Amino acid sequence: EAWNPLKDPVPIHAWLHPWLPSLGASMASLWAPIRHKLTNALAAWHPSDQSALGLLAPWRTVFDVRDWDALLVRSILPKLQYALSEVKIDGVDRASQVLEPLGWVLAWEACVPAGRMTQLLESGFFPKFHAALHAYLAAPGLDLEEVTRWYLEWKGAFSEDLLAHERVRRQLGLDHPEESREKRNPFVVARVDDDADDEALPPKK
Repeated sequence: EAWNPLKDPVPIHAWLHPWLPSLGASMASLWAPIRHKLTNALAAWHPSDQSALGLLAPWRTVFDVRDWDALLVRSILPKLQYALSEVKIDGVDRASQVLEPLGWVLAWEACVPAGRMTQLLESGFFPKFHAALHAYLAAPGLDLEEVTRWYLEWKGAFSEDLLAHERVRRQLGLDHPEESREKRNPFVVARVDDDADDEALPPKK
């Protein structure tokens, strides 16, 4: 009860997790109060602060899937969604871009299930990416090679795991999973139906 995640110099997992191999399920009664403490500690958290990732990551395989997802939905995902709202993409005026928040979000990939991460990107990133690509393709003095380089830079921002996800491939215009490393077509991406980005999708884990 006295543990404070914001002040304790030694994270609680450092002294609890070594007991898991011998005590296992008998420690389960501790997880609910720990989740409660973590939720309170994250109330004022901003996604630019990566310390929260270090605090939560060790619990991903300890809490059961339902409890882990509930913690993410309550304390992490809304703030990652807000971070994506701060992203600004501009292929023409790159000096005006605001890209750092995307890095804050992608840093959570190992802790956020692929379905959840994809939903975040579909709602908060890809509509901006498509709009920027449309604007780039319509800009005077279009250099197709430069557009392709710009597209490849963005494709390279995503891990191979995300690039293997069907919905991410569709947003990026990738043809097939086995071709995702070599093939790309920014002009196909530009024709992605924007309405598809707003489809209601069931939560995925």
